[in-house]
Amino acid sequence: MVFVPNPCVGKAHGPKAYHYKDGQIASCIDYEDPDYVGEYWPNKMAPLITAAGLDHQDETYEEQLTQLICDHLGLPALDRDTITVDRDLMASYF
Repeated sequence: MVFVPNPCVGKAHGPKAYHYKDGQIASCIDYEDPDYVGEYWPNKMAPLITAAGLDHQDETYEEQLTQLICDHLGLPALDRDTITVDRDLMASYF
C-alpha cells in the first residue's frame, strides 16, 4: 500500500492510496471521492468504504479512511512520526 498525501500541490488534488498486488496496481482510492469505482484504476475497496459511512465533513475524515484501509488490509496503523517523505520530490514541486 502506498499513500500519497499530496499528489499535486499546485492543483490542490487530495490524497490517494494505491494498493499493489503482484507488482500491479489492484486498487486506487481517491480521498476526494473514495466511493468512486474508476475504470483505469479501479477502486476495489469502494464497497467497504461506502459501507463504513464515513463523514466527509469530519475533520478527521482522512485519518479515519486511512485507518479503515489499514485495518482492512491488516496493516499497522500509520504513525505520523515515522512517515517517509521524499524531499527531492517535494522540492521538485517548487
